[in-house]
Amino acid sequence: MDNNALTHYGVLGMKWGVRRSQAELDRAAGRKSDKAEKSRQRKIAAGKTIMKASAKTRALARAVVNETLFNKELQAEFRKEQAFKRELAAAKKEAATLAKEKAKTERIRNALIAADKEVARLESETRRATGRDERAKKVLEQLLNDYGSQRVEIARQLSNLDKKK
Repeated sequence: MDNNALTHYGVLGMKWGVRRSQAELDRAAGRKSDKAEKSRQRKIAAGKTIMKASAKTRALARAVVNETLFNKELQAEFRKEQAFKRELAAAKKEAATLAKEKAKTERIRNALIAADKEVARLESETRRATGRDERAKKVLEQLLNDYGSQRVEIARQLSNLDKKK
């Protein structure tokens, strides 16, 4: 071999003067490095420590869970109460509407009763007026007709209200 020639027996494409670390070599070979093994063992130890948590920590965790559940129960109860209040308000509104309608119906009935009494009074006046002159009789008949038409109008309004119910 010629002494002036430089020969290289390394890996094709490998850089001159660059070496791979032990971890890179282990990774390429499929072995676990000491660092990775130590990290895995630290994680296992940490898990065991967590599992060995003190009774105080577990009690605190239980208290937090119980408080969360209690808060959820309170929220559900609050929602139920709000729904009940809405239903109660709707029922009160309905009751007020029915009371107004009842009062209106009662006023119309009272007006109808008053009109019936007036008609009866006018009829008795008309009967008494038969002996009097015709002019007075005509005036009374006119009054009777007027009250009769009012009675019909009141009866019509009352029937309209009964139909609405």
